[in-house]
Amino acid sequence: MSESEKMSLFRRIVNARVAQTPVEDRLALERDNKPLVKDVNLKQIASLTGRNYGSVYNTYNGLVEALEEMTHHKSAPTKKLFNEHSSKVRLYFVQQGQPYKFLEALLYHRFSNFEDFLAHEDTSKATMLRHLKPVRDFARKFGVRFSYETLSLQGDEKRIRVFLTIIFWMATDGAGWPFEDTDRDQKSREVDAIIKMFDMGRPNLVTREIAMYYAAVAEQRAKDGHSLSLQNTHFALKYPVPNVFEEMTEQLDPAPQFGPMSIGEQMGESAALFFLFNFLPFYVTAGTDLKSMVVKRFERYNPEIHTLVTEFLTKLPVDFIADGMLPEATMNMLLANLLAVTVSILEFGEDLTETIAYEVNEKLHQTPDNPTLRKKVRQTLEHIVFSHELDDFSDYLDTLTGSFYRNVLQLVVQFVPPVKVKVAVVIEQTLLGYIDLLAFLMSQPWVELTSPDNEDLDQADLVIMSSTVPDVYEKKGNALTFKWASTSSNDWYGELYATLRQIWDDKLSVDGDGDY
Repeated sequence: MSESEKMSLFRRIVNARVAQTPVEDRLALERDNKPLVKDVNLKQIASLTGRNYGSVYNTYNGLVEALEEMTHHKSAPTKKLFNEHSSKVRLYFVQQGQPYKFLEALLYHRFSNFEDFLAHEDTSKATMLRHLKPVRDFARKFGVRFSYETLSLQGDEKRIRVFLTIIFWMATDGAGWPFEDTDRDQKSREVDAIIKMFDMGRPNLVTREIAMYYAAVAEQRAKDGHSLSLQNTHFALKYPVPNVFEEMTEQLDPAPQFGPMSIGEQMGESAALFFLFNFLPFYVTAGTDLKSMVVKRFERYNPEIHTLVTEFLTKLPVDFIADGMLPEATMNMLLANLLAVTVSILEFGEDLTETIAYEVNEKLHQTPDNPTLRKKVRQTLEHIVFSHELDDFSDYLDTLTGSFYRNVLQLVVQFVPPVKVKVAVVIEQTLLGYIDLLAFLMSQPWVELTSPDNEDLDQADLVIMSSTVPDVYEKKGNALTFKWASTSSNDWYGELYATLRQIWDDKLSVDGDGDY
């Protein structure tokens, strides 16, 4: 059985218990640090998965053996094995896999050639290449290629570093530090010092951890002779970056030990770190003051990028921007994303931020295309580029159009949806008894409350009713139904939200081309 089968069964077992336990009880268990899963019903799991009991039983035995090895507890009880965090279990299985071991071999050069690696893994070349295909395909999206003969990476060094950072992050999900030759605490101190030097504001812990991954990758690549020199490397951002290596040596105790690098290489590596912090970017959800400071920095040191993005948001002929329909925080997110998108396109010739986003979030692919909006984005960008003589962007108009369009589309679909779920609420005529339900429905931007009149029920997508009245079923036509009660628990809200969201997704896939 494969590692993925074991991981899938682990999640099924935990999810089955989650589904059976009210949210109030789950929260109480978590607060008291008590286990959620106390026993496993394999017959139930077999029924839920549509597999025969014998197959599930065999996979379960393999899973238990793996969990015992991971926890170093032989014959451990169920409530210990199945209350391990799923990310930790996933990391354990990922690190057993050949693709992960191949990535380690590429980063650390632990084998002199591919044949030595195959011999160590005791597998054939054909089998290994089949297992590596998803990783190889992902690398190509970054413009990175594998050289099997030399067990090395080929491509632009900046692309290689971004690829390695993201692929190791996706592999671990942050559940473990994958860089055995680099001390995590030291990298943590270094990244905190660099953030302070660049005056980027305090990132959240996930973004900070990703920056630590990049710093570890960059250090290893520099040790292997792949330093980025300021003289020989193009950087889109023109900010006068401080020499972070000199600054850290003075600020940190103990001082970090860096390999021998010239001043040009130190400045190049410093510029690469500054690019990373604008590529993520750290200031997406930061306060207004920080956002203003970042925009002013672009205005002074990269006026072309500043003009393109700010003029685009001012001139784009759509009502949701002209009429101020998007919240200020949402507009700040859009501004930050478009700045990062533009930096990526100037740096790489394409939008790698989009490559990463669409890889980690499959639902982005489900958003239907909107040719009208795309045309408006294209025309606005053309006007700005040529009227402001932004010649550096002329060759990137197609790429800019696609990236700006998809950023705007994904935001506006959520906040100004082209279609809505029509909901008829058939309840006792008392506001107070159902105020929580009505407030919940009215707070969803993609939900529209329609008339509960019996002649209009067939116009609704969903009928929520507090009582099972036969006339409702006669009048509702093809509308779906959801039974509600005035004493509904919070679990009902979760189920109702999932129902509404699924109906909205279905409608959006059929009729999502609105004119904004």
